Amino acid sequence: MPSQISEPATVSLRTAENLKSVYARIEAARRAAIAPAPEVRLIAVTKTHPAERILPVLDAGHRVFGENRVQEAKSKWPELRARYSGIELHLIGALQTNKVRDAVALFDLIHSLDRLRLAEALKTELENSQRTVRLFVQVNTGEEPQKGGLLRAQYGKGTYIYTGYAFFRQLPAGVPGAVRLFVNILSAGHEKQ
Repeated sequence: MPSQISEPATVSLRTAENLKSVYARIEAARRAAIAPAPEVRLIAVTKTHPAERILPVLDAGHRVFGENRVQEAKSKWPELRARYSGIELHLIGALQTNKVRDAVALFDLIHSLDRLRLAEALKTELENSQRTVRLFVQVNTGEEPQKGGLLRAQYGKGTYIYTGYAFFRQLPAGVPGAVRLFVNILSAGHEKQ
């Protein structure tokens, strides 16, 4: 019976060809958009795949990856990062507060800030570690109780979400150092009256 496993050189070549094809399709879609984004980045999600399956993608030059579990990422990415430079690792799954320290140490971006208790734990760990990790705030715009995300609040003519935390250690130019307020104002769909 023939082996189901391809030779490493064949896998790497096929992976590189597939990756090149995906990049081309993404670029074609970007250019065809009414208002093309200046850049589109592919996050290769490697959850449930062992390091051996990721190696051909790394060998093909891809460096942006997503994982949905801290423990799984911790078991494979430190070694891969030691072997390959320029890796950007995203946490795309829910984050438990008891795993914040490991997540901050391992990930470059966390896509799942969905509650104030987690924001507090991240703030503390980011200050303690002196790391900069980009965070995406999940907003439960439908206010559905079964879904995660910070709730929004209507006030006057706008919709606001406030959290009083500095998530980034380096503030943008022109923002006073004492300002430690992260504010996201959602105004889509609101007309001036």
